[in-house]
Amino acid sequence: MPSLSRAELRALGRRPPQPVKQPGEWLAVFVSGRLVNLKNRRMHYYAQARYKREWRDRVAMALVATGWRLPGRPHRQPLIVTLRASVGRLMDSQDGLPMALSPVVDALGECGVLTGLRERPGVGDEPGRGHLFAYEQILAPAAPGVELRVRPAAAPITL
Repeated sequence: MPSLSRAELRALGRRPPQPVKQPGEWLAVFVSGRLVNLKNRRMHYYAQARYKREWRDRVAMALVATGWRLPGRPHRQPLIVTLRASVGRLMDSQDGLPMALSPVVDALGECGVLTGLRERPGVGDEPGRGHLFAYEQILAPAAPGVELRVRPAAAPITL
């Protein structure tokens, strides 16, 4: 006799639904996974590197699943990138949330979303490019992950 009900069996392996792209958006994707604030968490160097690599791989696989293709040439257009994290416990939004989402931003640069070219991790999100990053978080312990939305800025951003 199985210990799971029929509803629980159907729910196994079910992924959260992907967000719908709004008009003008280049990309809308949900990447599931638990976020860790590396600033407050004591982790060995290898564990931190593994955590960052896993998030870069998750984002890359999610982009491939949505049909994202690397543009043929680089774009110099500033982008607005919205990262909405679903977390089990709210993080400090000033520095904790951006620190936890830094591997996700690195993956966007590596996959060519931020520049249109394949680059090293951490390249593509520097201030000189003019990209604007908006960080949000919602309390959703049942479905941890990050919703990514990318759209071009209407005009060059000056802060």
